[in-house]
Parts: sequence; C-alpha cells; structure tokens
Amino acid sequence: MDIEESLRRALRVEEPPPDFTRRVMAKVATGAQARRRARWHLPLALAASVVLAVVGLGIVRQQREAQRLHSAQQLAIALEITSSQLNQVQQMLNRKQTSENGI
Repeated sequence: MDIEESLRRALRVEEPPPDFTRRVMAKVATGAQARRRARWHLPLALAASVVLAVVGLGIVRQQREAQRLHSAQQLAIALEITSSQLNQVQQMLNRKQTSENGI
C-alpha cells in the first residue's frame, strides 16, 4: 500500500452526520454539569484528609501517652526492686561488719 494514498484517504474531507452538532452540544452540557459537581470533590476530599490527619494524630498521641505511662510504671517498679535489693545488701554488709567487729 502506498503511503501517499493512505494519507489521502485518511485526510479526505468527510461531512459529519446530521446529528453531529446536537450530540456535541449535549456532551458539552453534560461535561459542564460534571465540572460543576466536580468542583465540590476537591474541597470535600481535602476536608476529609484534614479530618483523617487530625484523628490519626490524636490516636498516635494517645498511644504515645499510654506508652509513656506504662514506661513510667515499669521504671517505678524497677526502682522499687532495686531499692529493696540494695537495702538487703546493706543489711547483709552491716551484719557482716558487726560480726567481724565482734559487736
């Protein structure tokens, strides 16, 4: 097939169908309505994103606070155990020193 002939066929002038203008104008009107509806999509999506971000940050903050409280409780328990063990060692050292001094 000749390239020039293919181009002539592809570029030949054709008359549009009789209802072409009506169909185009109907699609233009439908597109305008869709654009009017679509104008609300972006602000709603942004608002939803902000709400989700705020809720997400609130949840993260609550989780961190709960972790902080748990860590503080664990530290208090560890300090109590350490204090108790140090008291026992101190008592043992005092008894040993007393027995060595013959008191």
